[in-house]
Amino acid sequence: MQVMPAIVNQVAQQTVRDQRGSVSAHYQRVFDAHAGPRSRHEQLDFIGVYRDGNLVSVRVTNDVTDGKAATPAQIAQVISDYEHPKPTDSFHAPWDPRYLGDYTYRTVDSNTIAFTSHINDTAHGSGMFSFDAHKHVVAYRYTPSAFYDHATAGTVVGRRAQVLSGYWALTQETQTFRGHYTLFAGGATAQISQSDFRRLPG
Repeated sequence: MQVMPAIVNQVAQQTVRDQRGSVSAHYQRVFDAHAGPRSRHEQLDFIGVYRDGNLVSVRVTNDVTDGKAATPAQIAQVISDYEHPKPTDSFHAPWDPRYLGDYTYRTVDSNTIAFTSHINDTAHGSGMFSFDAHKHVVAYRYTPSAFYDHATAGTVVGRRAQVLSGYWALTQETQTFRGHYTLFAGGATAQISQSDFRRLPG
């Protein structure tokens, strides 16, 4: 049985400290897909409330697909999807203490850990993450273990930073996928950003 590098536990415990408390942030997701003559452009903006790093509340401020605003029912579904995600809807980060058992780890250098998932779903992946001298995760790159409909390959690259005193969070993520839709090869990119972080009482 492989022994987990001690640094992984140290990084995981620092992550818990880095996400304590309640904060709000502006979340934006811009999605572009193309396959043959077809294309799709989406932009979603919301104010999210995070408690100890977990998204608990969403207020949508903009939801447009190919120039058409979402209906109230569609917005309600978006809110439900983000506030009550399915287990495979969001990445189970290998530096999160809840998911350490989902991965095996290998030390690459003094600031980089390679991880390999042994769970084959869209919430897991294999790649690397980097951390600074104080064990804050600052960057990651991985290939998902499984893909959603039409995608057959892809990578996810992200950055984390100190966004408030003592609080670290995702600031940028790029998801790039390749695959097929009907007879056509295609691709898709999702650009995710978070900004305007504010501390909340409680």
